[in-house]
Amino acid sequence: MSPITGYVSGCLGSVLLPDADLAAWVAAVVVAGGSVSAGRKTLVGTLIAGLKTDGLWTKLDRLWLHAGENSQSALVDLVARELASATAAPTFTTDRGYTFNGTSNSLQTAYNPGVTAPAHFALNSAMIASYDRDIGIVGGAQCMFGCFNTSTVEIRGNSATDFELQINAGTRQTIAGVYTIGFWTSSRTGSTTTNSFKNGSAISPTGTDVSTSLPGHVMTIGALNGTTDFCDHQIAASIAGAGITSTDAGNLSSRINTYMTAIGANVF
Repeated sequence: MSPITGYVSGCLGSVLLPDADLAAWVAAVVVAGGSVSAGRKTLVGTLIAGLKTDGLWTKLDRLWLHAGENSQSALVDLVARELASATAAPTFTTDRGYTFNGTSNSLQTAYNPGVTAPAHFALNSAMIASYDRDIGIVGGAQCMFGCFNTSTVEIRGNSATDFELQINAGTRQTIAGVYTIGFWTSSRTGSTTTNSFKNGSAISPTGTDVSTSLPGHVMTIGALNGTTDFCDHQIAASIAGAGITSTDAGNLSSRINTYMTAIGANVF
């Protein structure tokens, strides 16, 4: 049997070599009852290799590509190979992602940021990201990815125009006039420093909300804690890890969108 491969860069340039992380992800998808085609192995392998080249792979705790070939591959994350579970039957669409109804369904993970290994996510170095393909019928709080307990980490929209983020803090930062489909990233790189990015570009204002504590609850996709702020969006990817720089944010957006473009799911 030929080895599962991914593209890696070395002294000979970009060559196709075995990649243990890709192989482990494919094996986890198979165990979950799914499959990964040869073409998809190449696309995911290219993504993993690119993230490693950019120095991003070692900063990530979780990376779910919900825009997958089947629901199993959409629920197994690339980094820890954790299997998320669908609650109240959100709609899976091949190569597009999960669509939520805004009232009851979500994806439940076992990832408690800062606690569940690998835990690069820390009080003053943390990042969450969500690839939002369809914001549905916007109304009220719409959480794409997040959790709360003693503090909150969350990416959400709050109206037809406002985007909001909160990361390890008790207060929320609102960025007006930018709430549309795209790849959203929130990064904390200090006790009073947070930055937001849309499609890899910084959006204002930067945050000065003070970090208070890690949230102490497992993350939910499509709702907050699986109990409130349900969204009716279509989510194609969810990511969490350590805080990242503006250069990192641009690279992460580019790598993820290259994958989305290859399967026809890109929105920018």
